[in-house]
Amino acid sequence: MFVLQNYGPVQACLTGAGIFFVVALIAAGIYMVRKKQIEARAEKAAREANRTAQTVLADPMLVAAGIQVVRAIRRQEADPDPRRRRAGAWVSG
Repeated sequence: MFVLQNYGPVQACLTGAGIFFVVALIAAGIYMVRKKQIEARAEKAAREANRTAQTVLADPMLVAAGIQVVRAIRRQEADPDPRRRRAGAWVSG
């Protein structure tokens, strides 16, 4: 309003456009910084997951335990008796 009253409608429109442009640049900058943070966090999580998977696969005891769990789950799913198919039945034996 100040620019409109003192300088005219063209200058007021250009001032409004300039303010909008500055606000848009700030928002774009914040967006880019946040996006880089998210990408860095995802990359770190992927590296950690890869390291964990390599650790698990390198330990034969963990691999054997995982295979036993998978086999137990498959046995439970194939069991014709619905009373034994309840959740967690394979853990207790």
